[in-house]
Amino acid sequence: MRRRWGSTPKTRDDANIQRACFEFTTRGTQCLVYDGYLYSKNKTFENGTRVNWKCRFYHRLHCKARAQTRLIDGVEYVKVFKNEHTHPQEAKSVRRRKRKIKLEPMMEQDQTAAHLAGLQLP
Repeated sequence: MRRRWGSTPKTRDDANIQRACFEFTTRGTQCLVYDGYLYSKNKTFENGTRVNWKCRFYHRLHCKARAQTRLIDGVEYVKVFKNEHTHPQEAKSVRRRKRKIKLEPMMEQDQTAAHLAGLQLP
């Protein structure tokens, strides 16, 4: 059964449409995370409510995986069209990136506290 984009998914177990999860790359661009793979923004349509994404290894490894996100009632949903990747999942790099983002503000707080105490950190 094909699901139309105009309706929200009725169950969470729907394999074709799920809530979208986004992260930021080290350069600050937004990327889509789905099933352990990262997707780069390809094209935006309809005043930003529909975005096409391609696997971030599209050029390097000729990966043809594609996805699309839509903004429906203030919630972003993702639908994967071609989920055949030419490379393994990137779950480890995603976890590392999340951890790095969480640690950076803590390091800034430690440096501020050391500065107030008159200490000098490397």
